[in-house]
Amino acid sequence: MELNHIELPPQPKISELVMHAIEEGLDSGKLRVGEELPSERDFAAALGVSRAPLRECLAILSFLGVLENRGNRKIIVRDASYLRRAMGIVQFSSAFEVQDDVIEFRRVNETAIVSLACDRATREDLDRIRDALDRLRDDLYDDEADVDFHMELARASHNSMFIVMMELFKTIIRDVRLQYSRLPNYYLRTYNSHRRIYEAICARDRATASEEIAHHVELVRSFQREAAKLATDEAV
Repeated sequence: MELNHIELPPQPKISELVMHAIEEGLDSGKLRVGEELPSERDFAAALGVSRAPLRECLAILSFLGVLENRGNRKIIVRDASYLRRAMGIVQFSSAFEVQDDVIEFRRVNETAIVSLACDRATREDLDRIRDALDRLRDDLYDDEADVDFHMELARASHNSMFIVMMELFKTIIRDVRLQYSRLPNYYLRTYNSHRRIYEAICARDRATASEEIAHHVELVRSFQREAAKLATDEAV
């Protein structure tokens, strides 16, 4: 299955869109510390985004301490200056010049995640991982299935810190797919790598699972090089 020269329309980074909206609201006084954000439905409609990625971004902001969850309410508990520092963390993690650091961070943490998943994953955890994998098999362009696969791996570790860390990385994983979508066989290579990780976890084979997740992260590094070469070739 050859996937060449796939043109996708440019997509805004939902995380930055949401953060800038809250930042502007705090700066203008339309939003205040201690107040509740608008409902997800109203906020998503105002920004022109769907509720799923908005919910992910709000989870990141909660993780970073900008928001506090009180039932279904999202309360702003930090001011604009703190929010700008939080935005810097998200932007830093996806900046080109620190990609090697991000890849190294992912390798260390996701190796730990799959190792724990081999020991701790329940039948229900494996079913959820398989569901995300099947969705990706049925539609290689399903970005949410890719993101969900990594999220379910983290949940299968049954470690709360890895779960919240992956919440932060969900946006980065989605951005990677957009950046490298035009590479030949990008989607198929990604799917096959996911499948091998899943099979190793099902076999409770920690060594193989660790090798496969390391290979998967190295794929991201190779995609980075391929994308740079493609851009150079097209500029000539």
